[in-house]
Amino acid sequence: MEPVRLKPVFWDIVPIAVVFAIAIYPVFRSTDRGSVAVVYRGGERLAEIHMANDTTFEIESAVGPMTIVVEDNAVSVSDASCPKKICVATGPVYRPGAAIVCAPGKTAIVVEGRKETDAITR
Repeated sequence: MEPVRLKPVFWDIVPIAVVFAIAIYPVFRSTDRGSVAVVYRGGERLAEIHMANDTTFEIESAVGPMTIVVEDNAVSVSDASCPKKICVATGPVYRPGAAIVCAPGKTAIVVEGRKETDAITR
């Protein structure tokens, strides 16, 4: 007796596609943005920047001037006096908890704000 072979049809794929869409939805929905960027120099709170307002300003770090840009609800360093300019290469940050650190300049910019809950356990 020969085994019966079943051919897949379109409706076999629908439940798989629905489960896949539900699984990846949180990845694309994550638009959590911080509301305030705080600038620290040598452990001291230097400035607090509201990220809703686009602005550019300069602060004095331990090694020289540093230009900070707030644009499109994100903060970045556009120019710095440190040798390797890693803080400039970091690019814009916007999520709460994200930071731009300039170690030679002893300066850090930390994004603060409401964080979205990842999971709830009981």
